Amino acid sequence: MFRIVIADDDEILLEGLTCAFDWAELGIEVAASVVDGDKALAAVKETEADLLLTDIRMANMDGLLLTTKLQQDEIDVSIIIMSAYDEFQYAQQALRLNVEDYLLKPLDLEQLRTTVCRVIRKRSEARKKHEELKKIIKEHKESREESIFKRLVKGYLSPGELKSFQEEYAGSGTAWQLLEVCLDEMRLAEEKQRLIRQTAGDFQGKLLEWSGEKALYCFQGQREELAELILRFKSACREKIREEMQGDTLSFVNGPQTQELSKLGLAYETVQQIGAYRYTEGKEADLSEQDIEKYYNLNHALNKSLIAYTARLAFLGEKQAISDYVGRLKTNLKHVGNNSKIMLSFALSLFWGELNKNGIKPEAHPDKIQEKYNDYYKEIMAKGTLDEAMVCFERMVLEFARELSEKEYDTNVSNEELIRRAKGMIERQFSDPGLRLADVAATVGLSPNYFSTVFKEITGQGFADYLTERRMKEAQHLLMTTRYRSGEIAARVGYDNSTYFSSTFKKYSGMTVSRYREMIRP
Repeated sequence: MFRIVIADDDEILLEGLTCAFDWAELGIEVAASVVDGDKALAAVKETEADLLLTDIRMANMDGLLLTTKLQQDEIDVSIIIMSAYDEFQYAQQALRLNVEDYLLKPLDLEQLRTTVCRVIRKRSEARKKHEELKKIIKEHKESREESIFKRLVKGYLSPGELKSFQEEYAGSGTAWQLLEVCLDEMRLAEEKQRLIRQTAGDFQGKLLEWSGEKALYCFQGQREELAELILRFKSACREKIREEMQGDTLSFVNGPQTQELSKLGLAYETVQQIGAYRYTEGKEADLSEQDIEKYYNLNHALNKSLIAYTARLAFLGEKQAISDYVGRLKTNLKHVGNNSKIMLSFALSLFWGELNKNGIKPEAHPDKIQEKYNDYYKEIMAKGTLDEAMVCFERMVLEFARELSEKEYDTNVSNEELIRRAKGMIERQFSDPGLRLADVAATVGLSPNYFSTVFKEITGQGFADYLTERRMKEAQHLLMTTRYRSGEIAARVGYDNSTYFSSTFKKYSGMTVSRYREMIRP
């Protein structure tokens, strides 16, 4: 329904215009009828009118000045001017102001009806286009966000991209949480995943990763409301699967809630750790970090994933979280019984191995860190109690975190070494659809143009060709060793568009995906 304001200082005519038509039949509501320009200006703004039908001569403010003020205030209203004065200068001024029409009194009601219908039709088309544009913008924003979140949780965002993305949420009070939905029964897996995706859409959940048996979603909201949102989503999913799939069940893996986007990568690693433990719990599980710790403590086992996570925190320089995780490791060690000192020695060795696995770069002086680790190891193992040992262990982790986060690039590193690192990054991240030359160049500390030149000189291939070849080799490997469909293979080797993947595969291998599969699996 569109709204119209009618303004005329002739009260009899004003009343007649208000009742001139069945305005509702035209899809119009008479929002106000007023006798002067000041009231007309206020009424248009207050009612957010779509159409103004105004006399040109009124007390306080005439129709032309009223039109000028509305345009100056950027009020989106279509204006039709009425006048008893058949003078060219009025029409000329009205046309300059881009009014919709200029009608002479006495009014021809049929002409007025035709004019109003034309204006409303024009606004209706504009409104439709505006809604379509809003939808396109919304879909683009959602698609962009989903792509960024996919890369973020895998640690694929460059520092510049992460900073820019974080600025969009600065001061918003938004929190995020990852949640993995796991199918307890694999029958009708695709239909179940469709129902879960549909439900997640109702709760604004972003799908980041999926396979036949599980799907990873990211939810966001105000911190105090997010936990309740996820509870309602889990309940809705279970109810829908139970009702439509003959009582089948779901399990959930809850990642930690965070208000810092940069921590989502760590949250993803936590979800993976919890997920590995899920299989010991049976159906309809609803697991979180506390369940991992409970499992290891009750079974008097060393929590290796906790050690790996602590090493990851050190490597990333996440000093604030280190104390909490060292405390958890201490609790775990207390539960391993009489072997706690032996297990502490094992934990130290595991920590060092994980730190090296993350990749201590030459500019961080690994020999110096190795020497410090040896000194700390001796000091920690010499402590008389576990509490004293863990205080020293925390001091070591914090020192490593500081040194690793303050590292700078060594300008003396050879181009061959930089390209070796670049190839290592490609090997780790080729499955990321958003992997770009600029990201790899930034990681090794070179400008994109110079990196492109050096990369081709050393490898004999351009960056794009090298990346495509790596992806195609992985696709061929998956076709030989799995039953994945073409679309899923495309996603696993870094292609958002399965059609483009199929085209690229044919160019690379000389045959279609289906033909290749037939040849290797007769």
